[in-house]
Amino acid sequence: MTTLDMGRYCNVMEDVKGRIIAIDLIGTPAGQAVPVVVRIESIYLQYRKILELFAFASLLTAPEKYAQVYEAFSKQRDAVQLLQVLEQANPDFYPKPKLAGAAGKAPADRTGGFLTPGDFIELHRRCSEIAYARDPLAGLTDFDWYMSHAQEWRDKIIGLLDVHATRLAGTQDWQLVSMQGGGGKVVSVPFDPAPGAKS
Repeated sequence: MTTLDMGRYCNVMEDVKGRIIAIDLIGTPAGQAVPVVVRIESIYLQYRKILELFAFASLLTAPEKYAQVYEAFSKQRDAVQLLQVLEQANPDFYPKPKLAGAAGKAPADRTGGFLTPGDFIELHRRCSEIAYARDPLAGLTDFDWYMSHAQEWRDKIIGLLDVHATRLAGTQDWQLVSMQGGGGKVVSVPFDPAPGAKS
């Protein structure tokens, strides 16, 4: 793995952070001037992009696999199929959420409060349901549900990515990624996932 590879990965995570900021801004007083349905659709558009960004990020070191998986996904946009194909391309594609550890000690596994693969599938499906113009002849969309769960999804995404371990496709090295590193930038350091290893 090269420094350039992890630089690209960290750039994707910066993109994710920017979209979280956009979601937060929609909830500010200024954002309240926008009709509620448009706010909800905007929030869930960002959630869908965040899901797809971090799902594909581990394939940045394998351009051919990236192209194959993306082509297959673009035909159906099915989250279940996406996770299955990604796992075939890189069994360690899904971020491993961690708790920030003390200096010199390996971070512990986060045991709850993060977006699981099952949550990924559910959120992606919900995002897809409101990604297109509504059919006026169909039943009403439950926008109250979407609004009431928006913060929960945000918190789970942050719980997954804030500090996480990842192994990019075709590499043997694990990296520990912090979304709030030096100067607030995303940073990564080599990481030994073995129990008792130092960070």
